[in-house]
Amino acid sequence: MTQPEPTRTPQKQPWWLRILGVSALVGAPLIWWLNAYPPAPYGTTAMDERITRSFEQTPQLEQVRNRGYLRVATLISPTIYVPDKNQTQGLEYDLVTRFAASLGLGVRFIIAKNIDNAYKLVAEDKADFAAAGLVVNLARENKFRYGPSYLSVRRQLIYRQGVDKPKNLQDIGNATLAVEQGSSNQHWLDERTKGGVLDISPNDVPDSSDLTPPDD
Repeated sequence: MTQPEPTRTPQKQPWWLRILGVSALVGAPLIWWLNAYPPAPYGTTAMDERITRSFEQTPQLEQVRNRGYLRVATLISPTIYVPDKNQTQGLEYDLVTRFAASLGLGVRFIIAKNIDNAYKLVAEDKADFAAAGLVVNLARENKFRYGPSYLSVRRQLIYRQGVDKPKNLQDIGNATLAVEQGSSNQHWLDERTKGGVLDISPNDVPDSSDLTPPDD
């Protein structure tokens, strides 16, 4: 006659052993990530030095040093400048603040309405330079000097879901395009409109200043 085996009550693991297991599960990938992609040390980097050398060639550097801070034209954008009452963020915000720190200066950001306005602020000496996701524009190089490039970009057409994907410029037809005023994309479209490649009337996107969050 076969007797049933006695029921075994599973032993509860000590709390410290469970914490150790979770720590190993989280810590091991984190250690690997830090070893593979170590964070850049805060301080002067090769990019900082290149920008500093470029800026030191400008005649108003002594004036800026006497003032004690940089005036920087920028645009509100997730990748450029995001104002926040707790902590302002943005890639170009970080680059500018680190650059200013390398010069021993503070920063005063000026929100431009659009790219054209950012250039205008610099031209009228209301800003020392612009950090607004600017693309090198050959038509502007006779008036402005561009700093070292840190990113390569390409144009992308965003179209409504459910619409056939345009295969070429002619497929766009007389559709309405939204483009940022003063951007390299606008100049690119203007050239093709003048050349008869496109027959469109681009519309400007809202001004950057219109995106400023209200004060609480």
